[in-house]
Amino acid sequence: MKFPIIIDENGDLRFFTSKELAQRSLEPVDVEAGEYVGYDAEGRLLSMVAVDDYSVRIDFLEAEPTQALVLKEKLQAYAKQFPAAVLTDDLQGLIRFFKARFDL
Repeated sequence: MKFPIIIDENGDLRFFTSKELAQRSLEPVDVEAGEYVGYDAEGRLLSMVAVDDYSVRIDFLEAEPTQALVLKEKLQAYAKQFPAAVLTDDLQGLIRFFKARFDL
């Protein structure tokens, strides 16, 4: 898993520097309702499961990053709200921008 972990909640993106931090930050009820889509920094889709009423488990859903293009498009759309954003067609360039923007 390459960090940061990116969680998409209906277009609002959240960035996490560790799996543990992401797991603690997500609401199990929202995971069960399918409110989140998760990716690692290379575009691997992540599996999120509510373990109980208080905890979430995140794992790889796929071995290869098949969602890199989808993640890139989500990051580009999200970056438009930041005036200093330098839009790029490069996924890793977008990841670097957000790492710097959010001090990750």
